[in-house]
Amino acid sequence: MKKHINLITRQRKYYQADAVIRYLRIVITVLGAVFIAVNLIFFVILYREQNSVEVLLNEKKNLLDYLIKNKEGEARFIFFNTKEKQVATILKGDVNFYPYYNLLSDSLKRASPEGELQALILDKNREVSFTIGFEDYPSLISFFKFMETNEFLKNFTDLTLQSVDVGKAKEKNSYVLNLKGTFMEIL
Repeated sequence: MKKHINLITRQRKYYQADAVIRYLRIVITVLGAVFIAVNLIFFVILYREQNSVEVLLNEKKNLLDYLIKNKEGEARFIFFNTKEKQVATILKGDVNFYPYYNLLSDSLKRASPEGELQALILDKNREVSFTIGFEDYPSLISFFKFMETNEFLKNFTDLTLQSVDVGKAKEKNSYVLNLKGTFMEIL
């Protein structure tokens, strides 16, 4: 028996198998190229993100080091800020005592040099209660005369005499006046 090869019939099958293999090779090459391109794109994106994360971590570390080094300064700033808020709160309710005290003491010196301011209470609404002491009767009368003048009354929106106390101490008469009123606003 003789064996022979029929090249014509087999050639068609060979061309079909060759076409399928070429098609598979092209598809695999394209898929490989796409896979490599996608991997490269992801690699570049991840590399950039990793670099930005490293930059942020370094910045965070530097800021934390700065905060640790300047912890005392920050504590001083917080202390100063707290004190400033306390002063602002106090100033909101401040009576502004000194100008009103000067106004009253100057008025008393003009009225009667013997009159002595013994007590003074002033609130933030400019309401005042004060006590004036005199050693003798003529000083008291002199102050009463001055108290009724416009020069003295221009400093008050209202002023009333609350009480007059007369006392004797070591052969001297002492007179104490308690007055209550409201100061005019000093601008």
